Amino acid sequence: MTKSSIETMERGLTDLDSFSLSWKRSLQIMMAPGEDLDMMNDMATEAIANATKDLVAQGPIRVGLWQWTHATLIRSTSRAVWGPLNPFGDEKIEEAWK
Repeated sequence: MTKSSIETMERGLTDLDSFSLSWKRSLQIMMAPGEDLDMMNDMATEAIANATKDLVAQGPIRVGLWQWTHATLIRSTSRAVWGPLNPFGDEKIEEAWK
């Protein structure tokens, strides 16, 4: 992250309008029971099903269960939460979380 990004994240850590607290609050609203969470769960489930179908279509192959599951869950759930501009869709960022 850039120095400016870090400063933004650290500014006003206890203020309700600060980046750190407002970001958390917006995620809590989106992930509360209801239509938004149902939509994210549907998107993630569909992405996991598609990844599984793609794997099956390759025929009998050997995969690392942990690696495949980890990558598939990160891609599907982060896409459901962040949408098409998902920062975790970048392989470098995904690797950093392993």
